[in-house]
Amino acid sequence: MVLSRRTAMKALAMMGLGHSRENVSGSRGSMKRALIVGLIAVSLFLLPAAQGHAAEEQPLVRMAYITVKPGLQDAFIAAVTEGMRTSVRTEPGVLALYCVADKRNPDALIFFEMYTSEQAYQAHRATSHFKKYIETTKDMSLAKSLLETVPVELQDKWR
Repeated sequence: MVLSRRTAMKALAMMGLGHSRENVSGSRGSMKRALIVGLIAVSLFLLPAAQGHAAEEQPLVRMAYITVKPGLQDAFIAAVTEGMRTSVRTEPGVLALYCVADKRNPDALIFFEMYTSEQAYQAHRATSHFKKYIETTKDMSLAKSLLETVPVELQDKWR
């Protein structure tokens, strides 16, 4: 619920918590009322802005599943590692890049990618190091599958 300033001030006045000389000086009760007014004002005016800001910051998360041709895993991983390290180090829009292998099938790689936005992802795809990775690995995989996702909850305490 978002209230206008005018509506909020009317509500505070109706509760006897509006701004007056008595509320900012005088008895302990007046000081408590002044503190309450300040806290309510902060929550009414800043919370909606913070909520809107948080919604804008939803990252773009993608996953990729790549099966590498037998015998080419080391070369593929070397190319991936170089590209991922360069991306994370040089691109502000790249938040995280993870690559893991399936324990039962080391040729099956799973990538987790997180970007600040769709624009950051497109900028990433346009970089020379990404293009180098694509060119280097183009004949090294048997299958590729990309998964577009919607973040539900993202937590990290890796480092």
